[in-house]
Amino acid sequence: MLKNREKEVFIHLLENARMPDKHIAKLLNTTQPTVTRIRQKLEKAGYIKGYKPIVDLQKLGIGLIAITLFRITDFSKTEEIKKVVVPDLRKMPEVILVAEGEGMGKTSLIVTMHKDFPDFEEWMIALRKKYGKYVEEEEQFFFSTSRIYKELSIEQAIINFLKRL
Repeated sequence: MLKNREKEVFIHLLENARMPDKHIAKLLNTTQPTVTRIRQKLEKAGYIKGYKPIVDLQKLGIGLIAITLFRITDFSKTEEIKKVVVPDLRKMPEVILVAEGEGMGKTSLIVTMHKDFPDFEEWMIALRKKYGKYVEEEEQFFFSTSRIYKELSIEQAIINFLKRL
């Protein structure tokens, strides 16, 4: 569990990872070396895995997000899927999330991003050819990046969570 000062530094880094340690120190009324030590500790302990920019998906040419829910056909092949399929999915540039779960009669989901619907269809056909034998009861939900009204902010959710602790 994070100590109070570590939590405060972490929250500032979540709000703006580019904020200099000196600036965070001033906001928290502490020293820059203290903030630097805390930042390094958070990185070393794995709380912070890296720093990423927030991007404009449309400017990058990403026009469609697809959420694909599915059920695996044979649960005796779960280990085979984890060893063969999952590593391949993790390497695909279109894939932004792969997860096991439970709900709506499905056991897994993949979230992908694409230029447009034809791009998704092409990708999905190739995926079905390669791994269709493992999947049944597939369903998708699509949305255009032009119709995102509140962007996903895992950082803000974490900040809210930390403030409740």
